[in-house]
Amino acid sequence: MLNNKSEYCSVRTLQKVCQGLGITLFDFFNDEAFKNLDIED
Repeated sequence: MLNNKSEYCSVRTLQKVCQGLGITLFDFFNDEAFKNLDIED
C-alpha cells in the first residue's frame, strides 16, 4: 500500500489498518466519502 508496487490495497491490508485504528471495516466504509463514488470498470 505504501511502497508503490500496487495501485490498490487488499481488504486484508485495510483490515489491519482498521485494527490499528481501533475501528471496524464497516466503520471505515460507512462514511460519506464512500457513499457517492463513481464505480470504475
